[in-house]
Amino acid sequence: MFQGVIKGEPAERTTMWTALGFPPCAITIPLWVAGGEKLPEITTKTSERDNAPLCDKVVALKHKVFPIKRGNGNKYMYFSLLYNETGDGIIQKLQPFEKAIFEETYKKITEWNATVWSAEKVINYYKYLNDKVVTIYYELFGL
Repeated sequence: MFQGVIKGEPAERTTMWTALGFPPCAITIPLWVAGGEKLPEITTKTSERDNAPLCDKVVALKHKVFPIKRGNGNKYMYFSLLYNETGDGIIQKLQPFEKAIFEETYKKITEWNATVWSAEKVINYYKYLNDKVVTIYYELFGL
């Protein structure tokens, strides 16, 4: 999803809220043109794989949600892995972290709007997000 800018602001401040892979298992992170060609490592393909590492983690969770591989198995969803009464579904686990990322990002945008946006600031924030998201998927799901 794209979040535009106020009239008169540079277009490179447009935020692309990005969820790679299967949205119910994905955590949404911001990306900006203002960061230049440098993106968080987890969002770009590697020399070994054509998928971004984050996409691989998310798709691994998707395969747990759709565990049946034969026949019409792709139509059968293990919904309680996503959302359940005990509160430990994938969506329920990711939601507080995603909310924190939104809040942190809006603080950064406000801070950068009050000073100057720079590729360096965006790239440093990407490094922070990269480490945070890797930790979230590792700690919550062992991926």
